[in-house]
Amino acid sequence: MRAEVRTAGWTMTRVGGMLSSLLLLVGVLEAQAQNLVQNPGFTSDLSGWTPMGQETRPFAVGGNCGIPAGAKAISLNLTATPSSAQGNVALFPAGQPAPVSTINYVAGQTRANNAVVSLDPSGAMAAFVGQPVGTTVHLVIDVNGYFQ
Repeated sequence: MRAEVRTAGWTMTRVGGMLSSLLLLVGVLEAQAQNLVQNPGFTSDLSGWTPMGQETRPFAVGGNCGIPAGAKAISLNLTATPSSAQGNVALFPAGQPAPVSTINYVAGQTRANNAVVSLDPSGAMAAFVGQPVGTTVHLVIDVNGYFQ
């Protein structure tokens, strides 16, 4: 079990809901997706991390893989697969309390959910794994754009 963050290449042109309409969503280019695997400064945030129950892990997003350091939020798809227990994952700005879950699942299930996640002033977000201590889940975070 491990966590991955990768970028994908599509663009949304309309933004509604939770963020101010003054923020611009910029799509992440396909070519930048390849940089993630080759960018040791970014992958080192997650390398060797096995998402464990009741653990919170911050990691840098801004300033990596085509996402500028000044990004305010990211648009992403979160996939949880296969978990060893029922639970949830919450994504949120690093250094803040975990809000409601971003995705819920049962043991062994693969589920995906789209989300817009705010970043802290340094461009970091955090993941909280809401399942029993000693259990694990594999996370895939596909970033498809950022807000400036």
